[in-house]
Amino acid sequence: MVVVSHYLFDAVVYCRETIADDARSIIDYITLCVRQHKPVDFIVMGVYRYYEKKVRHKIPEYADECGEIVHKPEWSREVIVKHLM
Repeated sequence: MVVVSHYLFDAVVYCRETIADDARSIIDYITLCVRQHKPVDFIVMGVYRYYEKKVRHKIPEYADECGEIVHKPEWSREVIVKHLM
């Protein structure tokens, strides 16, 4: 079963205000796909494409726990799956 988290981007984004509308769009997309009984792979690919096309360039730089500067972080399909399950 797919569970939609309202904090979908927490693992990669520290500034939710920057992408609040995008996060809502992704959550709405996932909800619609679940209602239509779409396979998980289909949902993951849609979320991945949306992030790459409309969100990634908006993510501000930040320092990770090691102090390294992270710029436009990747959100891999594997991580998206973990967020959905």
